[in-house]
Amino acid sequence: MAYLQIDHVGISFSRGGVTTEVLRDVNLRIEPGEYVSIIGHSGCGKSTLLNIVAGLLRASLGGVLLEGREVNAPGPDRAVVFQNHSLLPWLTCARMSGSPSTRCSAPGSRAPSGANGSSTISAWCA
Repeated sequence: MAYLQIDHVGISFSRGGVTTEVLRDVNLRIEPGEYVSIIGHSGCGKSTLLNIVAGLLRASLGGVLLEGREVNAPGPDRAVVFQNHSLLPWLTCARMSGSPSTRCSAPGSRAPSGANGSSTISAWCA
């Protein structure tokens, strides 16, 4: 069984009465232990495909299986690293790091002290 299977995935977006087909008939099978890179020019659909795999977008056609289970919503077994550094531009570094879903670490450091590590996080983010 494939670790990840993308089967005939397609997605279109509509805006102002105009529909744009972004992906058409994408197929990919990744076996456990394989390392895969998706490359292409800006705007070709790489991030859109990864957002479908992460469950952040639903494909218009086809589907995605991860370890034999259909991906149709975000889940704790998948994550997306965004392309720019401004994930939450309205928060300070310390407040972003204090988010319950975020762990902050520095190379060669120990786990932060205190319940949420705020003193250590402040030093790292200064």
